[in-house]
Amino acid sequence: MNKPPKIVIAPISSGYYLTEGKEYNVITFRDHGDEHGYLFTIIDNAGGRMLCFEKRCGHIDDLDWIVKERES
Repeated sequence: MNKPPKIVIAPISSGYYLTEGKEYNVITFRDHGDEHGYLFTIIDNAGGRMLCFEKRCGHIDDLDWIVKERES
């Protein structure tokens, strides 16, 4: 399995909370152990914590997050 994401990019905008192409730092993560990959937390545009799946995330219309950088 890939290493956990460190920086992710939203593939689409989602209301006020996520902006297409914007980078978000992953603040916590854990292996979800299924086809969704990692479960991670980011700080959204409103300053709230958002819990996201790496793959097929409901916050971004079941798309995959773009992983810019992974933990070393």
